[in-house]
Amino acid sequence: MLGCWGVKFVCQDILEYNYATTKVNCFICFEVLEHLKDDKKLLSLLPKGTRLIFSVPNYDSPSHVRYFESMSDVFHRYNDELTFKSFHHFDMNERSKIFLFDSYVR
Repeated sequence: MLGCWGVKFVCQDILEYNYATTKVNCFICFEVLEHLKDDKKLLSLLPKGTRLIFSVPNYDSPSHVRYFESMSDVFHRYNDELTFKSFHHFDMNERSKIFLFDSYVR
């Protein structure tokens, strides 16, 4: 656990988190969703209205279940589960990008 400026950060398996006893304002999930077969199930476990900051790549890898060629692919996949607040992309090289999203769980 890490805390600063009245903010408490907890690193934990999101599938094992006890949502009933602990209030969470924001989940941060970097480079995870592309590895999960049932990524939408994970999103359905998050409390409605909770902020989710996440990233996904636009390139394939042996450990990826899926990848997103464009930001619109991400919007299309998660539009029913999330309301997108803002988004950015970071160029890793000529072909590879990381897409970063700030969203809220529907």
